[in-house]
Amino acid sequence: MVPRYSALFLAIAVANAPLSTDAKSRQVFPPGTMVLAGSPVQCGNAQTVVAPIDDIAMAYPGTILLDPDLFAMPDAIQHFWYAHECAHQLFGYDEVDADCWAIQTGKQWGWFASYDFEWMDRNFIYLRGSAKHPPGPKRLANLKGCYAKATKAGPPPPQPMQVASTATCAAAGHWRDVEP
Repeated sequence: MVPRYSALFLAIAVANAPLSTDAKSRQVFPPGTMVLAGSPVQCGNAQTVVAPIDDIAMAYPGTILLDPDLFAMPDAIQHFWYAHECAHQLFGYDEVDADCWAIQTGKQWGWFASYDFEWMDRNFIYLRGSAKHPPGPKRLANLKGCYAKATKAGPPPPQPMQVASTATCAAAGHWRDVEP
């Protein structure tokens, strides 16, 4: 349960979210209509907004924001960032847990292979970290540890990639100890 002041802060943050960018510079994709690297993706009932933002991707309740620079990244990395923001939609705002869920989902569904860490090794090393994000080297170590613990589940699910609910993920062993 979110404390009253946290809920108020979240409501203010959502009201001030970067969705107010110029309508000409943003694209809104209703649930189930976003395509990343040639594959349709969906995160429950969350819409996806592509707009210039101060990060590569962000999540607000009911919305995943993607910066256009994301589309210049390798396919697996595009899917990783979308899955990371989807984890926030489903499970909350813990960054380490969102990273872990995203990388394990990628391995299990076959869109992230061990060689995809080469790009992360070259690019995450420079991340300084913040109050919520570990610095790049620690984040990489966490991601690799989570990847090692994931099992390959066989062929990917039918497209579009859709996560129905937190309960479904928890029941399948994809998530634990996180309140939605």
